Amino acid sequence: MSLIKSYVHQIQEMGYDPYNFKKLSSEEWDNLITKVLRIPDKKLYEFLILTRCQIKTEERKRAI
Repeated sequence: MSLIKSYVHQIQEMGYDPYNFKKLSSEEWDNLITKVLRIPDKKLYEFLILTRCQIKTEERKRAI
């Protein structure tokens, strides 16, 4: 299984939609990241942190 498919599958197993990250609230992001910390794959954690930062940056650019 490819790395991306693996991430999608893991995120779905946690009860989140990996295709709609922009719709997650801050609390949902915190819960997702906390759940990811419990699994041994730290690359998924890094991916989610970078994705969250990218979404926040895009939101700030649109607000200007």
